[in-house]
Amino acid sequence: MVQRQFITQLAPTAKVGNYFGFANIFGRISAAFGSLLWAFSVDVLRFDFGLNINMATRMAMFVLIALMIIGFVIIMLGVRDPHKAFLAGGRSNGKGEWINSDGEIVPLK
Repeated sequence: MVQRQFITQLAPTAKVGNYFGFANIFGRISAAFGSLLWAFSVDVLRFDFGLNINMATRMAMFVLIALMIIGFVIIMLGVRDPHKAFLAGGRSNGKGEWINSDGEIVPLK
């Protein structure tokens, strides 16, 4: 639900459909990838490391948590935050630039 609101507020009006499609594709890919990663982790922990099934499933959750933490760190270090420009009344023009309420281009810093 939050994803839809975020996209409708930050995406350019003419490209909202493209942004929704992009988010939908990545949602499906991540659902499949997460399930496969969890199953592979359980398999490796159970048969290669000799853990019982209960412990292997619990330890596989730590693999997914570690992946989420790595993704969070990458996002925090590598993605510029457009919220300041958005809250000041700016909107994206679809070309990687933000336009403030006066019509001037606002650089994202």
